[in-house]
Amino acid sequence: MVTCSKYNGRSRKQPFEITITRAAELVMDFHAHLCSDEIIGFLGGVYDASTETLRITRALPARQIRQEHAGVEVELDPESVPAIVETLTANGERVVGWYHSHPVFATQPSLRDIENQFAYQLMFSSDAQESAPFVGAIVGPYDEENDSSASDVRMFHCVLSAVDDEPEPFELATRAAEDARREMELRDSAIEARRRAEAKRWSSSPAMPCQCQRAMFVLTRPVAAFR
Repeated sequence: MVTCSKYNGRSRKQPFEITITRAAELVMDFHAHLCSDEIIGFLGGVYDASTETLRITRALPARQIRQEHAGVEVELDPESVPAIVETLTANGERVVGWYHSHPVFATQPSLRDIENQFAYQLMFSSDAQESAPFVGAIVGPYDEENDSSASDVRMFHCVLSAVDDEPEPFELATRAAEDARREMELRDSAIEARRRAEAKRWSSSPAMPCQCQRAMFVLTRPVAAFR
C-alpha cells in the first residue's frame, strides 16, 4: 500500500472542493458490507467549474467478474455498466469517480489502485490536468486495525510527481452536501439496493451478493483488475 500525501491548505491547496451526500456514503458502505470480497462501483454527480466544486450525489454499485483472489482484488464486469449511464444522463449527471473496498486491510491505495485512478483521470478529463475532477474512494468495512465502529473511507486522486513524473496519490477532503431532496432520493435508492441484495441472498446464483448493480457508463478500453 502507498500512503497518500495530504494537501496542507497553504503551499499546496486541494484543487477542487468535494461535497458528498450522506446517502451516497451509505450506499458505498452498505455495498462494502455485503460480502468479504472486494466490491466495486462508481460515483455520479456534477462538477461546477465556476466554484471548482465536485458534487457527488450518488453511488452506484457495479458487478464484478468472479475470480480466485476476490478478497484482495476486483475486476469490473463491463456488461454491468451501460444502464447506469442512462440513469445518470437522465438526471443531468455523469460519472465523477469510482469506489472499491479493502475488506479487512487499510484504505491506502495499492500500486494497482493508483494506476487505475490515474488512467481514469486521463480518460475523463478533456485536458488531462492534475486537477481533473475524477476521484477514487476506498471503503474499509472490516479493517482489523480500525478501532472505530464506523467504516474507514478514504477519497483520493493522483498528481504527477515533480521528481519522477509518476502519479502520486493525494488524499481529498470532503464535506457533507446540503440538498435534502437528493438525500431522500438516494436513501430510497439505498433501500431498494438492500431489498434486492436480500432477495438475491436466497437465490441459487453463486455470484450473490456481489452482483448488486445499477448500470453506469461504457468503458472505452479494457481496464486492468483493480487491486
